[in-house]
Amino acid sequence: MLLNFTIQHLALQKYSGQSPIFNIGNRGNCVFKALSINKITSNFIYSNQKFQRLEILNSKFSHSLKSVVSLNRDDTINNTKFHDALALDQDTIVKNCVFDSCTSEAKGSAISSEGRRLTVDFCLFQGCEAVSNGGAIYIQSVGFLVKKSCFANCTTSSFGQAIYHTDGKNLGETDTVKDTIFYRCSLKQYLRNAAALFSMTGKMAYTYNNCTKCECKKNGACITFLNSEPEIISHSTFAFSSAPSVIDISHCQTSIKIHYCNFLSNVATEKSALVVVSAETMISECYMEKNSSPFADRSVGQPYQVVIFNCTYDSLGTPLTNDVVYRAGKNIEVDDSPLMITLRGQNHCYTHPEDSFFRGFNLNVFFMVCGTIILTHILIIHTNFIFRLFSRIISGDERQKKRRRAAKKRNEME
Repeated sequence: MLLNFTIQHLALQKYSGQSPIFNIGNRGNCVFKALSINKITSNFIYSNQKFQRLEILNSKFSHSLKSVVSLNRDDTINNTKFHDALALDQDTIVKNCVFDSCTSEAKGSAISSEGRRLTVDFCLFQGCEAVSNGGAIYIQSVGFLVKKSCFANCTTSSFGQAIYHTDGKNLGETDTVKDTIFYRCSLKQYLRNAAALFSMTGKMAYTYNNCTKCECKKNGACITFLNSEPEIISHSTFAFSSAPSVIDISHCQTSIKIHYCNFLSNVATEKSALVVVSAETMISECYMEKNSSPFADRSVGQPYQVVIFNCTYDSLGTPLTNDVVYRAGKNIEVDDSPLMITLRGQNHCYTHPEDSFFRGFNLNVFFMVCGTIILTHILIIHTNFIFRLFSRIISGDERQKKRRRAAKKRNEME
């Protein structure tokens, strides 16, 4: 029988060892919660074996120098690493956590996951940087779900400034990114490579997200799908980003629908288009304002058509090819405004980490409890003093009233 264990309410400061702090062997359910980990030079959690379930909850990790969570498989055949289908039964759940200023000379400064199903829910990745793929998260050969999270100021010298996903042949499942914010996933003084979200192979859905002020010098600033099967990009906002394109799906052979999205003040560099595709594409009911032109184009040599249907725009520009068709669209009028797209549920970008990441140490609750204790102490210990003080004040007022009445009578008698 596999052993289960739980680690909770752990604080660790300035660990300089090279070995992983927790090396998970052949285990059952592993739970880490309410942790505060700062300035470590090794992996906090490491595993190259099978486990049933790993949960990391309500914790904060900051200023680490290796991937905080590193999960890989060392199974090899003829010196070639492989991942079996059983790995998909091994769930990793990271929920309500903060990863602040994590760095790695390899891949995935916050999370590097191979051969396991990964769920990231209501997490903040702030200032995460990796040298290799995946500034914050690296995912290989695994189904994944990222929701209600925020990636801010994440970067890499390679691909996937926030998330890098590869080899997603996961038994036909759809990988999903939803209700998530990508903000400034680039550095102006040193433009990096492709995309806040970079995905190779596998089915992908991108819904109810916001990508703002992302920049790169290759591929798409916000999304790049390479040999993937993107099912839909919908109910999302792409704003103030700059790159050869904002969405690059020029190496995908399946049809794609881009529906109900805002495109605001984006710039396509190198005389490219904001959306570059290579398969039949429908762009419908989108709002497009102050973008560079052309807006959409298909990669050279592809016979497929791009249809822009029922969109509102100020300018679409002239496509580089002749296979972009505009239908039932209209120009922006005075009363028009961007689509109302609201991320569903609370998002970590709009909360203070101190209020949420560590349930055992909430500063607001701490100060409220301290204030209540002090007030109770004053009321219990000093009640008699306070009573005498109020009595003096009241009696003093009464004596003054008596003096005034006596003075008034003397004045009347005179």
